[in-house]
Amino acid sequence: MTEHKLSERNHSESKKQLRDIMRSMRTALSLNEQRELSKKACARLLSGSEWHAASVVALYMSVRGEIDCGALLQNAWEKNKKVLLPLCSADEPGKMRLVCC
Repeated sequence: MTEHKLSERNHSESKKQLRDIMRSMRTALSLNEQRELSKKACARLLSGSEWHAASVVALYMSVRGEIDCGALLQNAWEKNKKVLLPLCSADEPGKMRLVCC
């Protein structure tokens, strides 16, 4: 196996391990903690100059305890920002594309 292939494999394994750790940490939070942390994260983003200056934003619909971006989505639509959301393809596992909503 080439050094490049080993590096890619190690990188993929590291990313998977990190994802597993983060998922475990999120699921350990209570629903109230998840909601409160989501509100704080969204408030922080909404108060930033980058958010106000952006005409296009990429968001996601939360799953498995991820930060709820609902407040960001609502604000983006109110401010007439173009919103891009990932769309996963059942035909191509591991692949996604951004669609405008």
